[in-house]
Amino acid sequence: MIDLKIQKSPQRLVFKIDKPNVKVHLKARKNIAGDVMIYDHPDIDIVISPRENKIFALTKKEYSDHVYATQSRLFEFLSRNGVVNASKVRSGNVFGSLEAVVLVAEDKQKQKVDRGYREYEAEFDKDLVDPPEDETTALGKVPHEPRKGSMYQAPGYMASYGLVGYYEE
Repeated sequence: MIDLKIQKSPQRLVFKIDKPNVKVHLKARKNIAGDVMIYDHPDIDIVISPRENKIFALTKKEYSDHVYATQSRLFEFLSRNGVVNASKVRSGNVFGSLEAVVLVAEDKQKQKVDRGYREYEAEFDKDLVDPPEDETTALGKVPHEPRKGSMYQAPGYMASYGLVGYYEE
């Protein structure tokens, strides 16, 4: 026989994280205007515009209910964590987009964020020039040849596809 005890009020678990040592790799680009565009999500693209102090969520392909739900969850998360004001989330001027104004940080907090970003940039640059051992391979000197792999095409190779003369060297 199994003896079960059910508590009426669950205990709260509290975790304290001082400084996480986490790297996040994103498919992102920075455009000429300084906006950061994140392409990782399959349904939406996220654009962070420091110049306009806004965050945009744009659809990738087709707009539907599940895409709107994804955009809505993003802005709910951002508003719960104090990044945007929930009452300022609205539709954008691009069809199927949502946008929100980013809340302005207090001076002390902004300095802390800026310092953290500068440290991140310095660490990122250092990792590009001298990557850690676990992210590299020991290939040594790799000989380079003019033709190798799938780049070599024998003469007449494309003739069976009716593309004779299109790919001449």
